Amino acid sequence: MAGVHGPVPENRRKLHDEKTDSATKKSKNAQRESGTADYANETDNRRKSPFARFENIWSLHLIRCDFYPLLTVLYRVFSCIFVAMKFLNNQWFLLGLRIIIGGIFVYAGITKIQNPQAFADSIATFQMLPPQVTNIVTLGLPPFEVLIGLMLIAGWHVRASSLAVIGLSVVFGIALGQAIARGLVVDCGCFGSGEPSILKTWASFGRAVILLICSLWIYMQCLLLQIGDPKK
Repeated sequence: MAGVHGPVPENRRKLHDEKTDSATKKSKNAQRESGTADYANETDNRRKSPFARFENIWSLHLIRCDFYPLLTVLYRVFSCIFVAMKFLNNQWFLLGLRIIIGGIFVYAGITKIQNPQAFADSIATFQMLPPQVTNIVTLGLPPFEVLIGLMLIAGWHVRASSLAVIGLSVVFGIALGQAIARGLVVDCGCFGSGEPSILKTWASFGRAVILLICSLWIYMQCLLLQIGDPKK
């Protein structure tokens, strides 16, 4: 009887070991398949990100050094820049920017037209132009400002009108800059006459710089997106 029933426990042990090995292999395969699926999903998500290449390096845990905080800050900065650029390229933002700049030039031109003598006196404080040229600028500049302002607001020939704003902003900046460099206390006269002061001169110079930057941005978008192109 011992000889007949002796091999049975050994066979059972082998069957038990085979079942255990099979279960272990199935468990490992399931883990591998799960890990592969997670990695695939993570890879797809990273491909959708604008910084996929940088995030891939991040996910591979290659950044294990003292530069980790710096790289974190840089990543956040670039993320903010990406969001800001997306906002600045928005059509509604560009429309609002055109309306604001156009409104400023329309208001400034109408104010100068209502009081041309005060505007002529403001130009004379810069000590740049002879009286004959000053009179021409006094009569010609305000209607031109109203015209380009209305063009910007209406969206008609935006490229040409924004280029005109760039030119005027450069001229205003040069005039105000030379006045500051020479120590002249001038009145810009952009929105009517007033008491000249150094503070107003610097404020007018800063306004000219801001108008230059905004008009440059609109002009660049016109070149890239063909905004205001009469052929389109």
